[in-house]
Amino acid sequence: MQLLVVCHGETGYEKSNTVLGWVDKALSEQGVLAVNQYASFLIQQKEQIDMVITSPLTRARQTGTIISNGLGSRLIENELIKERNFGDMSGKSLEQIQAKYPELTSIKDVEMFEGFEKSESVAELQSRIKKFVHFLIQLRNGGRYEKIMIVTHTIVIRLLLQILREYTDAEMRELPITTLSKFEVEI
Repeated sequence: MQLLVVCHGETGYEKSNTVLGWVDKALSEQGVLAVNQYASFLIQQKEQIDMVITSPLTRARQTGTIISNGLGSRLIENELIKERNFGDMSGKSLEQIQAKYPELTSIKDVEMFEGFEKSESVAELQSRIKKFVHFLIQLRNGGRYEKIMIVTHTIVIRLLLQILREYTDAEMRELPITTLSKFEVEI
């Protein structure tokens, strides 16, 4: 079964290096436009996607809905691919986070940091993603789906691809992921 793993569209918070976590923000006007253009491109390419699985957070759900509506694909939400809960740092800019944690110099550092109060650990997130991979294997073994698109968040994509492609920690951290980045993997 082929997987297309896609990062949700733009919210506008990317420009300020804001870590949203479970803060539920919609796509910006620019984000909606870009996702519509991406969906049109997929239609032009005659892309056949059997199902779109999306995080329940609005930014991912909107992205998945636009794409699935354009392609006529089934759409489902899955809590297992929800963004990491960054606890007290959710909704904060990198600059605000650095005021408390000066050793964090990039969003990649923030994504993997374990010291935030009331946050989900990376190990807890990895556990969720492993459960999601098990779900995908069940779908594959059912034989109903040939191609599935997964619309989720940067850190989820990093950890999902680390599991599926057996990336090292260093390789996983260096994945170039921006809004609407797409990765293909076979399971």
